[in-house]
Amino acid sequence: LPDTAGPKEEKDPLAEEAKAQNEDIAKRTLNSKTFELDEGRYLTEISIDPVHYREKGKLLDIDNTLVASKAKGFAYENKANSFKVFLAEKTGDKKLVRTQLGKYLLDWQILDLQAAKGTVQQNAMLYPDVKEQVDLRYTVLNDQVKEDIILKDRGAASDFKFSLATGNLQVRTQKDGIIEFVEPGTGTVVWSMSKPYMYDAAGAESKGVTVTVEKQDDRHILSLAADKKWLADPARKWPVVIDPTLQPGPRDGRDNFISSLHPNANYRAEHLLQVGYGTQHGHTRAFFVFTNLFNSVPKGVNITSAYFSVFPQNKVNGNTTINLYPVNTNWSWDDETLT
Repeated sequence: LPDTAGPKEEKDPLAEEAKAQNEDIAKRTLNSKTFELDEGRYLTEISIDPVHYREKGKLLDIDNTLVASKAKGFAYENKANSFKVFLAEKTGDKKLVRTQLGKYLLDWQILDLQAAKGTVQQNAMLYPDVKEQVDLRYTVLNDQVKEDIILKDRGAASDFKFSLATGNLQVRTQKDGIIEFVEPGTGTVVWSMSKPYMYDAAGAESKGVTVTVEKQDDRHILSLAADKKWLADPARKWPVVIDPTLQPGPRDGRDNFISSLHPNANYRAEHLLQVGYGTQHGHTRAFFVFTNLFNSVPKGVNITSAYFSVFPQNKVNGNTTINLYPVNTNWSWDDETLT
């Protein structure tokens, strides 16, 4: 009989893909995948960011590909994650972006933008020329929504106002520049926006991006201003990208670093970890914590080897050796107080 004859058993495409890769689905955690090798050996890959999300008691693969959305007022949404991101077809619409985590919605638009139709690029949406010499890009990642405001030359605008509809969420600004959207009553952080920074085409960076938030009627107005002196520097290489990032919290994997020149400073709001020696921070050490690390390792197993992988952003000396050590003292991790 042909394959189309009679009732067919519905196959789980995620399970089929996992079988093809010899993944042991039963050993999944939010942050890990385990693959069966041979003769009772397994390989477990653990990420600081989630690789799965939970739905109806199952851990499923995250897929942030932008697909057509049926949500009113939006054209696209990410395919599969613990949170949803909805994007309008063009700027100038009443709502540009919506994020949803459980019952909580966060809507925003950037004021005074020209109408520009977006172009989908897998998990990203690019809106060109939203202002003179300014492009806007949103990228949905496994644990964050990355917004890039792209200034294409020296004449581009550098001040922007966002209109936020936070629903029942309250807005809380931290002293290190992080903006939190918290659950009323409990104070639980639902979303947080890291302190924005900017960088040019040559890799030069600046923390000179200020953000203020004020309540206006039933909305919040977030004002973002980039340091005009830094932008006017003849050394600038264009384009310059301003990068505010929104992420759900809390997350299992966290990191931070400490500085010998500023021993009382906390750097949790930094987007890069410093390791080694530099004139700005002196001697630096980075710390990583995986709060659910051993949930990914079955009891009674013999670990034959382990690897820790990070990616360098900038290297002064490419031959420098960086060592990794466990923290053996009895301490409680807190990225807000680590100094």
